[in-house]
Amino acid sequence: MQIYNQVKLFLYNHKRKIIVIASLILLSLTITLVLLTRHNYQKDITTYENVVSEKNNSNIKEVDDKKEVEEKIYYYIDIKGYVNNPGVYSLEKGKRVVDAINIAGGLKKDANTSLLNLSKEISDQMVIVIYSNSEIKEYEKLTETKKQEEKICNDKIINDACISNSNNTNNATNNNANDTPKNNTTDTKPDDSNKTLKININTATKEELMTLKNVGESKALAIIEYRNKNGLFKTIDDLKNVSGIGDKLFESLKENITV
Repeated sequence: MQIYNQVKLFLYNHKRKIIVIASLILLSLTITLVLLTRHNYQKDITTYENVVSEKNNSNIKEVDDKKEVEEKIYYYIDIKGYVNNPGVYSLEKGKRVVDAINIAGGLKKDANTSLLNLSKEISDQMVIVIYSNSEIKEYEKLTETKKQEEKICNDKIINDACISNSNNTNNATNNNANDTPKNNTTDTKPDDSNKTLKININTATKEELMTLKNVGESKALAIIEYRNKNGLFKTIDDLKNVSGIGDKLFESLKENITV
């Protein structure tokens, strides 16, 4: 009973201090609770923003990837000869002849690419023929230009990867009976001494091109360089794509050239 009275007396004498301390404790707890709630709220907001941002980035990436796939252009090429898996393949635009060889399983043991331009960029419906060592040796033994063309690189045996494909000379005639026969010389026809044959800009040599009016060595070399890089001329009008050959010069040449 005495202890109870002492505690009661103590509380009575220090009630103000006790109230202040209790109030401070309560205020501290309230502030702590508010801060924890705010922290959790900010954390939830940040998490939500991150999730939304990741989703948006993912959607943007999917759109970009889809757009990139849609913008890709693929070419079909036909690769034959001494590769492990010859056939028709689809390659992305910008690929090279060497990429076509790789996708066809690589070269066979006896393959020889000395006459091919492995760095040439592929084109749609391109034909690539890989020769063997024996075929190349046989080619090297031939001395006559016509025989060389018939064996390796000519219009009958199509090989778009052949280095010499646009440099060789031949006497092949056009299948269209209305076209002028192809020839690489300016000699007169046997049956008409008053007319000259047209120059074939796909097969003519530098010297033959220089026989054309207003075509010097530089323009002849430009024509040869263009067809080596871009392939054979499809029409005589394509000659205007050669650097240095404008409309005026073309007009003076068109009656004397053919493809």
